[in-house]
Amino acid sequence: MVGTATELHISGGNHITLPSRRKDSDANDFDRLDVIFVEAPLAKRPAKFEHLANLVMVPLLVAALYLMLLGQKLFKIAGLHDSHLVYDLAEEYDAEIVEVDMDLFDVIVEYRLLWMLVHHGIVMLGIFALPKFVATFQWVAVPILIPSVFVAAAVLIFGAFAAGTMAARDMRMAYDVEEYSEENSVEEALLVIGALHRAGVKKRLQDSMQVQIV
Repeated sequence: MVGTATELHISGGNHITLPSRRKDSDANDFDRLDVIFVEAPLAKRPAKFEHLANLVMVPLLVAALYLMLLGQKLFKIAGLHDSHLVYDLAEEYDAEIVEVDMDLFDVIVEYRLLWMLVHHGIVMLGIFALPKFVATFQWVAVPILIPSVFVAAAVLIFGAFAAGTMAARDMRMAYDVEEYSEENSVEEALLVIGALHRAGVKKRLQDSMQVQIV
């Protein structure tokens, strides 16, 4: 169904930002909202006890980043700032919530070759660099040194993979927004994404006949 173009606002700020700061951003200046698009998966709004538990769990999750598939749980915790913003605005404007993009597991499955190359490449680099690293930082206690190398390798693996898939994810989010706007009657919408995706998504939607970025 093709109707009038959807006016799309894109929220500013990073995922790990105080919810009040993101909500009060100049990019969130609108009179009404019909739909809120948000990067999947959207975490549930946490209770106060869950908030406290999350704060305690963060160091443990960082230490186990690699074993937990690069911190899938950590991303949900970090993404809770998005969920606060999304749920608050959805309640305030009675807007529908629509997830765009893919879950981390789905991204890894779809780009498994890149995942394999990045994963094994950095692991091999770590193996070759470890003797030099240990010799350089021999004054650091082994119980501290080994977990530090472990976490650093996990962060590098995720960072390289995220950078390699960013353009494809930007395209996917833009496509999801345009497709939903075309199939449904949406006058005003907000896209809640991380700052690193903002330019890429805007570029892919700038010539859209269905979505008008404001």
